[in-house]
Amino acid sequence: MIRNTLVFSLLVVIGCIIEDAVCNVASRLLEEKNSHKPNVLTDDQIVKVASLSNVAQFELVLDTILVPRVVGTSDHEFVKQFIIKTMQELGWNVESDPFEDDTPIFGKLKFENIVATLNPNAKRHLVIACHYDSKYYREL
Repeated sequence: MIRNTLVFSLLVVIGCIIEDAVCNVASRLLEEKNSHKPNVLTDDQIVKVASLSNVAQFELVLDTILVPRVVGTSDHEFVKQFIIKTMQELGWNVESDPFEDDTPIFGKLKFENIVATLNPNAKRHLVIACHYDSKYYREL
């Protein structure tokens, strides 16, 4: 009985230490978030960044993805692979978030969100997620 009490007490102490450590990290991250000061671009810097745009590439991407992407179709799969490949080529870490949901016409279907993370090991990183499926409407 004494041994069980000691083990339980030890587990409680370890739990408190872990909880304290987690709270300290969460508190520090919250403080960093609240005290973060973003850099402000000058007008000249904004013009320079805007000049880096590649309109032809942008139009190519839009032409590729702006097609009906109904779940289960070849265009749906093609656009998914295009987005994944493009983001990976740009150096992003890409994951998928599959799920099932009920649809009014076809019942339960398998959907997938694409989640891309830039430099996932960085202290702060950017995450972009997209739900790229077209909604299917019954013709009226």
